[in-house]
Amino acid sequence: MTHALWMASVVLAVGTLGGSLVATGAWLWGVLVLGLGALWLARRKWQRIASWSLFFFTIAAVNGLWRGVAPFWGIAGVTAALVAWDLDHFARRLEKAALQANPSELEQRHMRRLLAVSGTGLSLALLPLIVRVELHLGVALLLGALAVVGLSRVVAFIKPAR
Repeated sequence: MTHALWMASVVLAVGTLGGSLVATGAWLWGVLVLGLGALWLARRKWQRIASWSLFFFTIAAVNGLWRGVAPFWGIAGVTAALVAWDLDHFARRLEKAALQANPSELEQRHMRRLLAVSGTGLSLALLPLIVRVELHLGVALLLGALAVVGLSRVVAFIKPAR
């Protein structure tokens, strides 16, 4: 199941990013996204292809925004690439790990977590496209500082004690 979802995520990332870039006239970028996606599908065993693909797909999404592509397509493409990147690394970790008593249970838990995280991230990324809120600079800086402090506290709480 992980392999099929990984392939679907790569195809979705290539389709949304490449298609939206080609639709705006950025043929070269669209072909590069398509070529890198095909290389990722063909050379999955090459360890760094996932990280390079995620990096390039993010750059392609930013380029698409700069060229006037609707933000939804860039967000959807990067989210799909991030899911594919995670599944690629998860499969590698499973291969390297010792045989588990029940690897399908581990896979199911990871899929549920990945669905929750990617769904939440996609929803939060799309929220500003729907809801428009105007903040003064001071309020925005205060909220940013609170977010940084809150995130650092969450990381400190999650980080295992040594």
